[in-house]
Amino acid sequence: MLRADVFELRYETFVDDFEACTRQIFDFLEVPWDDQVLSPAKRAEEEALISSARRATPRWLQPISAGSVGRWQRYAGHFAASLPLLAP
Repeated sequence: MLRADVFELRYETFVDDFEACTRQIFDFLEVPWDDQVLSPAKRAEEEALISSARRATPRWLQPISAGSVGRWQRYAGHFAASLPLLAP
């Protein structure tokens, strides 16, 4: 049987301590740490990866936010049968 290494991370934990969680992910992936991952929007702007008239920050560059915590509950009815498996 093929077994894959899995790294579990709760979004709430990620929101609460972004840097510590990101460091854990890097360790798990055995990737060398780079402080630039802590500010992706700044890096993208410096490297001219963002170029638009509005200069709006793309969604993938927006800071981690607690605004999404618990949002899944709106859709709980759609996957009610799976909740016992997901609960742990």
